[in-house]
Amino acid sequence: MYYYLEHYPFYVPPHISGTEKVKITIMNLTPIPETEQLTPSYLKRLPVKEEKSQMEQSIKMRYAFAMSSFGRMFNPSGITLEMRALCNQWSKIEEQPPIGDLYLVDRYFLELWKKRNEPKEEN
Repeated sequence: MYYYLEHYPFYVPPHISGTEKVKITIMNLTPIPETEQLTPSYLKRLPVKEEKSQMEQSIKMRYAFAMSSFGRMFNPSGITLEMRALCNQWSKIEEQPPIGDLYLVDRYFLELWKKRNEPKEEN
C-alpha cells in the first residue's frame, strides 16, 4: 500500500534507506581537579529558604494528587468547596495514600470524604 504525502503529512516510513549521512562526534574527557570533598546528597543540609520552597512544592503536589482523585470520582465540575478544603487539609499532613492502582487511591479518598463529619475517636 502506498501512502501519499498529502493524505498523511506526518507519516514516517518504517524503514531506513541506508543512504542517510551521519555525523559522529567524539569528545575527549578532561580530568577536573576536586576542590572539595564529595558528600552524599542526602547528607547535605538545604538552606532554609530552599527547604521551605520544597515543602510548599510537596504540599501543592499532594493537594493536586488528592484533587485529581476527586476529579476522577465526581468529575471536575462536581468538586465542591468542601472537597477542596479536605484536599487542602490532607495535603498538609504526612499520611500516605495506599500504594497500588488508582482504584485503591480513589477508595481511600472516598472513605476520607465519607468520614469527614464523623467525630474523631480519642484514645
